[in-house]
Amino acid sequence: MILLRLISWPYFRRHILRTLLRYTDKPRLMDVGAGNGFFVYLARNEFGLQADGLEISDAESNYAREMFGVDFIRTDLAHVEGKYDALTSFNVIEHVPNPAALQAQPQEHFAAAPREFHAAQPAAPPLPPRAISEIL
Repeated sequence: MILLRLISWPYFRRHILRTLLRYTDKPRLMDVGAGNGFFVYLARNEFGLQADGLEISDAESNYAREMFGVDFIRTDLAHVEGKYDALTSFNVIEHVPNPAALQAQPQEHFAAAPREFHAAQPAAPPLPPRAISEIL
């Protein structure tokens, strides 16, 4: 199951970026909780978008800089200046002490009235034990 999810991540991220481009030309993007920096790197280098990442983890920020050449904004979302056409966040909400407060913050960061776009990555079906042992 983990392998299937890892294989699907780049496709899933590209799908989201293609979908964003259908709604606006060259959106300014903020990835909240940008993790390893891959999504910001992909948005900038493969799709030519103006993309920023917001990350509080030192380890993730260092990895993104070393692996992808991506420097993050290192603050809380409440302190970010600027307007964005799209805000994304992957696998972050479950790590936040007050998810409702996080979900309320982004409104002030949109350049225009936000159009809601939600995407969820479907869970991959579990692999039978035999398939897992063959992969490993």
